[in-house]
Amino acid sequence: MRIIGICFIAVLLTGCTTTDSSGPQSVASSPVTVHMSPSYKVPANAQSLGRFTGLSCQKTALDSPPTEPMALQSLGSLAGEQGANIVANVSVDQAASIPSCRRSITATGTAYRVP
Repeated sequence: MRIIGICFIAVLLTGCTTTDSSGPQSVASSPVTVHMSPSYKVPANAQSLGRFTGLSCQKTALDSPPTEPMALQSLGSLAGEQGANIVANVSVDQAASIPSCRRSITATGTAYRVP
């Protein structure tokens, strides 16, 4: 019985981590690169494919908590499915309200295809 209690506490503590997204970042999600830096300049020959939103969702209390890297990976995957190889102008919403999610994080950005 103690082992179950210890495992439960360990699971709760893993949900208490935070990430610092204040600095410029880029996340490589092959073959799509997600640029977090607001100073990133989109190449002049890039073709815009529109805005996309990636989601990290915790549906129940037993699911893993949502994370920013998972939302960014989801964003890159969705954009890549449409032929993008770069996502820029990315914003992350840590307090996103999605009806089917207990907690969620979204990442939204503009997808581009660069030849």
